[in-house]
Amino acid sequence: MRSMTSNDFVRAAESVWVNHLQGSAEGDKKDFPIFFSTDFEKPLGFATLLACSSHLKKLFIPGTFNSSKIIKSLPSQGSNYMVCDEDLYNIELPQ
Repeated sequence: MRSMTSNDFVRAAESVWVNHLQGSAEGDKKDFPIFFSTDFEKPLGFATLLACSSHLKKLFIPGTFNSSKIIKSLPSQGSNYMVCDEDLYNIELPQ
């Protein structure tokens, strides 16, 4: 367990934005939301929410943690960027 201050979260949010999400606000990608499937209680989740809200970037937050439902909703969002937990990123899809 690690304790984080508000300043730590602000620095993490800016790092997430600059290093990973800034391109989502440019060109033809600017109107599409970032697909967000992680826990707000984790540092990545909260930093992503803070980064997007401070740069007026939309987030699409699915109302489920059901991987099948999440994957099925990806095309309808038109998202070019996704923030997710490592477990979802590494999931083996049926063939």
